[in-house]
Amino acid sequence: MICAAAILLVGGMLLCGACGTPDPPAESADTSGFNSLYASNCSACHGPGGRNGASQSLNDPLYLSIVQEDEIRRTVEHGRPGTSMPAFAQNQGGPLSSAQIDAIVKGIEHSWRGNANLHGAIPPGVTPPGTTPPGTTPPGTTPPPYSAPLGKAQNGKVIFEAVCVLCHGEKGAVGPVTGASYLTLVSDQGLRTTIIVGRPSLGMPDWSHQPYRHGLTDQDISDLVAWLSSQRPRTL
Repeated sequence: MICAAAILLVGGMLLCGACGTPDPPAESADTSGFNSLYASNCSACHGPGGRNGASQSLNDPLYLSIVQEDEIRRTVEHGRPGTSMPAFAQNQGGPLSSAQIDAIVKGIEHSWRGNANLHGAIPPGVTPPGTTPPGTTPPGTTPPPYSAPLGKAQNGKVIFEAVCVLCHGEKGAVGPVTGASYLTLVSDQGLRTTIIVGRPSLGMPDWSHQPYRHGLTDQDISDLVAWLSSQRPRTL
């Protein structure tokens, strides 16, 4: 997920100044208000500058290569129901106007998408298996699609035991990625996104650097998500 944070209400009702004219909105519809809006609404979960937060890094070239602008906007507006990512649009009960959401989305697009210098943000010494730097894809390789149907859980279990157990332990005990607390706070899409883009700052390689058949296939990823999803506690 995207911009789940300690929420400060930005903007609000226009108050009349002494001269009888309304004060201007706190933020404009362009990207000039991006930094303050992001810091107030998004950085607590996604990290200062879009990196190294508890949730998905937004300032990540691989992530931004698979997610479209419309999807970012939809997530900011409506949140991810059933996860810790809330809706931020005022018409969904959130604190932000359409112009403020536009400033956040356009800021991500303008400031971070396609920025070739982002790789410098990866801490030195983090070198997942593979022949290309983390956060990049091997030459001629196309990243898996952002979304896809769930695969076969039984196949995902085999892949988990062959790959993920090396860091997460038996049944995801180290992490714990199969724990109820984690799985009830992350969507299937969130699981898929993390498997594709990894968490390089935490030492988790992306899909192309996994030591399994020279990288995970799209089907492998769908199967892994299906198995992890099957471990999620069911609520009545």
